[in-house]
Amino acid sequence: MSAILGPWVLGLLGLGAGLLIVILAASARRNRAEPAACSNSEPGYRLARLLTRHELLWLAKIRPALPPGAWIAPKVRMADVLLAEERSAFVRVAQKHFDFVVYLPEDGQILAAIEIDDASHRRPSRRDRDRFVDKACRRAGLPLVRLSGSPRDLAPHEIAGAQTGLRTAA
Repeated sequence: MSAILGPWVLGLLGLGAGLLIVILAASARRNRAEPAACSNSEPGYRLARLLTRHELLWLAKIRPALPPGAWIAPKVRMADVLLAEERSAFVRVAQKHFDFVVYLPEDGQILAAIEIDDASHRRPSRRDRDRFVDKACRRAGLPLVRLSGSPRDLAPHEIAGAQTGLRTAA
């Protein structure tokens, strides 16, 4: 009886070892095919792009329409632009950002904030957010430029026309 079990057990062990080798080889190939994480990254993170393709198109249209000497910064946290006088006001702006902020590089003076109103701005929750942002900017004396539609449809002079409310350097 032991002579019969011996080859059968050896066959199962051989089959198991073969499957293990195949699984390990497939795993090694899959790991090589995945993009390597940035060496500066912590585990669990991967590098993103700062701007979407749509935001890049808008940036390309906005940049030529900027006032002379002005720079533009993307995705600026509202709490870094609108300084809250109370904790409850800070909480309302702490996790929101402007699409773009126009500023002077020599002293950091903020000239305006720019919001790109895409299709998501038609949702009721987004309209509430937009009303809050409009009111906060008005209270702070910050011009807010809202651009909508497609950046491909607007010429730089049309964007400059929308930005006529930009503050000038004092």
